[in-house]
Amino acid sequence: MKKEKSIIKNSLYSSIKTMSAILFPLITYPYVTRVLDVDQLGAVNFGNSIISYFLLLGSFGINEYAVRSGARIRNNEEKFKSFCSQMFSLNIFFSIAAYVGLTVIICKINYLNNYRLMIGILGIAILFAPFAIEWFYSIMENFQYITVRTIAIQAVSTVLLFIFVRDKGDIYNYVMILVISGGLGNFFNFFHSRKCVKINLTFTKDMLAHVNSLKFFFINSIASTIYLNSDVTLLGIFCSDYSVGLYSVATKIYSIVKQVFNSIVITIIPRIAFYAANNKEEYYKITKKIFSFIILFSIPSSVGLFLLRKEIVSLIAGDKYMQASTSLGILAFAIVFAVLANIFANGILVALGKEKMVVRATIVSALVNVFANFIMIPAFQDKGAAITTLMAEMCMLLFSWYYLKDTLTLYIDKKNIKDVVLSTFVMILAFFITENLLKLLTSSMVIQLVLEIIISICTYIAVLFIVRNQILKSIVNLIEEKIERYKEVL
Repeated sequence: MKKEKSIIKNSLYSSIKTMSAILFPLITYPYVTRVLDVDQLGAVNFGNSIISYFLLLGSFGINEYAVRSGARIRNNEEKFKSFCSQMFSLNIFFSIAAYVGLTVIICKINYLNNYRLMIGILGIAILFAPFAIEWFYSIMENFQYITVRTIAIQAVSTVLLFIFVRDKGDIYNYVMILVISGGLGNFFNFFHSRKCVKINLTFTKDMLAHVNSLKFFFINSIASTIYLNSDVTLLGIFCSDYSVGLYSVATKIYSIVKQVFNSIVITIIPRIAFYAANNKEEYYKITKKIFSFIILFSIPSSVGLFLLRKEIVSLIAGDKYMQASTSLGILAFAIVFAVLANIFANGILVALGKEKMVVRATIVSALVNVFANFIMIPAFQDKGAAITTLMAEMCMLLFSWYYLKDTLTLYIDKKNIKDVVLSTFVMILAFFITENLLKLLTSSMVIQLVLEIIISICTYIAVLFIVRNQILKSIVNLIEEKIERYKEVL
């Protein structure tokens, strides 16, 4: 059996990758929002929402299925090689079908005439998508390569952005950079993977058996995409590109924060799947730790995002997007529900082979989102879309929770939850006490924001230390061990 990679190292690389996913948008997104109009940004996001449905058709649930199934046979070289080629080949076939479908749609639907060129350019990403083989790197737990590659591509795309997007007339340059940067990353993935396993096009009878299993993951992906993207699509249809532009700023900030936590879950899913099949004791131990860790940081992050919503929107997008702060405040509360639902659904239920339950939960959540969108968006525009997203995330969590109700005590640390609630409450008090004082001390919004974040974090951690939170203690102990090892090496 191959030596297992360190979960700590994987989480570290994933955290670095996530931090880069935060840092680069913090550099580029404020620039884009100031160069392009709200309507132009809305048009790009509307086009991307259309493309997302065809990317979904092209992926056909392969990524989720491949991670779970491939993790179980990764130590069998011949089986694994054949499995990888089959997954890649299926992805190629479905992607070509999806691209043909997109071409027909944009030619036949008159409403899309004004977006035809933009959607056509963005649609190239569908053909590039199979070469990403992200599922392969998740199975192999090779997060080091993914991290380095991601940072390199982000750096190149950032340089291209500053060179070729200088004013409102460069909107299509911006779209091309989005497509090219994604495509380059995908091709790097494919050619780098050949150092470990030769992935080739293949057509075998075994692929039909995979398709039968893939349909559950595909249905789940359909539902997920609908309740994640239908709000943007319907905003573009019922309202305007301006509303989409405002909402895109709120969702961008929301997604960045959510991505930090979901990246941790992603690194652990292959290990959870492996232990679920081979070592139940380790399985419960890991899932309980990751659940407690997410609770420890997601709740104060959600509350902090709500409290600082106006300052963050102003800093990242500028005052012309200030109306987006209301939507961001609503989405801030969706973070906790979304991240916990991801743990229960993709981290636990799928690992246990209960993907049918995940499909049911996702379908119901998608239906709730779509029906609510038809009511809320015409009435409240971008704020209505934010409300329906919150409803969908809550629904997904409740259903996942229900399916695991008999074993919930094995995953939940009640003491940790009490510690988090108390510490968050004290953090809120500290925020309101210091908010007006900081405004008197400095007129700089950036300095105020930084000081408010530092004070809130310090207050939260201090209370956790006072109540002797075990999760925080274990993190501190781990850091101390790493420092000691580093000193020994020196």
